[in-house]
Amino acid sequence: MVNYINLKSYVYIMYRITERTLKKSKLDVKDKKLLVLLSENSRSTINELAKKVQLKRDTVAYRIKRMEQNELILRYFPEIDYSALGFNQYHVFFVVDESDEKAKEEFIEYIKSHPGTLNLIEYSDRWDFEWRFIAKDFDEFDDALTQVYIKFSSIIQERAKLIHRNTFYSILLPYDFHEMKRSTRIEIPKENGKISVDEKDLKLLKHLSENSRQSTYELSKKISLSADAIRLRIKRLEKKGVIQKYTVTLNLSKLGYHWYTFAQQMKIFDKHAEAKFQTLVKDHPYIIKAVKTIGYWDVIVYIIAKSAKNFHKTIKQLKREFSDIIDTYSTFVAYEEHIFNPFPDSLLIGNK
Repeated sequence: MVNYINLKSYVYIMYRITERTLKKSKLDVKDKKLLVLLSENSRSTINELAKKVQLKRDTVAYRIKRMEQNELILRYFPEIDYSALGFNQYHVFFVVDESDEKAKEEFIEYIKSHPGTLNLIEYSDRWDFEWRFIAKDFDEFDDALTQVYIKFSSIIQERAKLIHRNTFYSILLPYDFHEMKRSTRIEIPKENGKISVDEKDLKLLKHLSENSRQSTYELSKKISLSADAIRLRIKRLEKKGVIQKYTVTLNLSKLGYHWYTFAQQMKIFDKHAEAKFQTLVKDHPYIIKAVKTIGYWDVIVYIIAKSAKNFHKTIKQLKREFSDIIDTYSTFVAYEEHIFNPFPDSLLIGNK
């Protein structure tokens, strides 16, 4: 995506950004279907994918490798339920003094290196950064923020703190990305009950987060367990809900998509309004994620669209549908995602 406010850079939608000449990828229907299938289950074998897209195995392998080399596919990873491992998610928005470029860069590097960081997005609007990270409890969250304030008090001008309550909806690909009906989230059957994980479970999650397409044999060599033991541990983590699904990181900017964030404060957000909101975001062609938060805003909506017009129509619809309960709102244009890390070091440190 070429940022229409600042043409010198582009945005990797939701993910790691690098500045370089942007060449848009051209995909046919089979490529698109492969990406949809990988977004639903990135551990699918080449044979399984070949059968579903009705292509030869070698052809599927070639197409995937080509999309990796073109940096359209960036990473394969599992979506992890951090709460099952004893962690909560938090969002913090910052306004910083950009006149001190050195201090700003130090701020970015500090957040990137923080053991709890999930991602850091830079915006081109009123709010400059969104930091999403995990912590075991509010005290740990407060301590992490206090350290940031102390270290960067000279440039932090304003901040907004939010507790991530729950995710209404999350999907990787927009509705108009593929010809087929918008795919629904594939749920892995789960068992009830608290889960305890050991060091090998955590190492397994870390390696899967680096590349979820690794075979059990490849994983067994890294964790010093048999392939059968790896397979059993993965099944257990799936059934207990630690692993929600396996998906893929894509550079949708190469397909011409723009990234926007829409944050809202509600006058009232009862169960009826919440259900209505959840229905709208699930059926909307440009909304890929919506989360409920506690704090400065009540709801954050993440939108991708190929034009400012589509974004404008999305915002107008949200405002129209919820005009009776929306109090105030803010919109941001994404400039760059400095880091995306689905398995922060805090998960290893906090479970020792």
